[in-house]
Amino acid sequence: MNQILSMDSNNPSFGNNYNNNMNGGNNGKLDNKTSKRIFAIGMIIFGLAMFISGLLGVIDYFSTPEGPGVEYPIFATSQNDNILTISVQNDVAIDVIEYSWNNGRVSEILGNGSTEIVREITIPEGNNVLTLNIIDINGKTTTKTESVVGPKLEDTSLPEIEVVVVSSKLNITAKTVGTAKLSYLTYRWNDDEEIRIDATGDGSTIETTIDVLNGDNTLTIVAVKENGISAERVATYTGIKKPVIEVKKDADGLYLLVTISHESGIKSVDIQLNGRNQVVSADQLGQPTLDLKFRLKEDSNTIEIEATSMDGSVETFTGTASRGR
Repeated sequence: MNQILSMDSNNPSFGNNYNNNMNGGNNGKLDNKTSKRIFAIGMIIFGLAMFISGLLGVIDYFSTPEGPGVEYPIFATSQNDNILTISVQNDVAIDVIEYSWNNGRVSEILGNGSTEIVREITIPEGNNVLTLNIIDINGKTTTKTESVVGPKLEDTSLPEIEVVVVSSKLNITAKTVGTAKLSYLTYRWNDDEEIRIDATGDGSTIETTIDVLNGDNTLTIVAVKENGISAERVATYTGIKKPVIEVKKDADGLYLLVTISHESGIKSVDIQLNGRNQVVSADQLGQPTLDLKFRLKEDSNTIEIEATSMDGSVETFTGTASRGR
């Protein structure tokens, strides 16, 4: 049996619910309190979004010293009279900076594992072009050039460089000539790293002593005055290896054990123990290694040794030792 369901529009309960649902209540409008809440929540969300966006921008900016999009290495210079300050900053550790004026002699500034280098260099007189090769530890090379005008110099005299050979060492002396003081001296063997020695005191001289390398080697010395005037000396020196002298006590501390060695052989040995000459027999000489043994006295003992190799190199030793362990 079919039933027909009908809606009674006179039912107050049904009618009110229906109308409220269709019209959204309150004639389809939100009350004033609810509107304010929704607006406040929206403003809070918008403010948080703006704050986070700004914070991310600040972090991105300060994550690179020069802001986003920076290209390394960063190179800058500043000039004060005839002094140029070079500033280099890189994102990778710098191995070395090579620089030259007007495609002339190349000088080096070692990075020593740093990502930032600041160095003062002297500007030559007149119009100049500075060329820098910035080389990082990965071998990447970046070349920078800059035109720099150096002031007119009153003192154009060259400094003097003197080298004196003493056995297997070189005594190097640089002297200023004229009114300008010495700034620094550099030297390097062959194509090795350049060693720099800055002037001290009144800047009139710079002195240093270095060992001669074994074999034939080219030494380049450069002396630079404060006004940028420099002198260069290049020479070849033949170095020979010196004998090796080792001195120690035996296990009981009763004897001094002396070993002298050289690849070409020992030509002669002069030994003084407590002021008395110690005889070395001729049949012990001429060999690459010489072993000697001396008894110690009760008190303090002083030993002096001078050994000469077959190729003429000389080494000396002076020391003291007491008897016992």
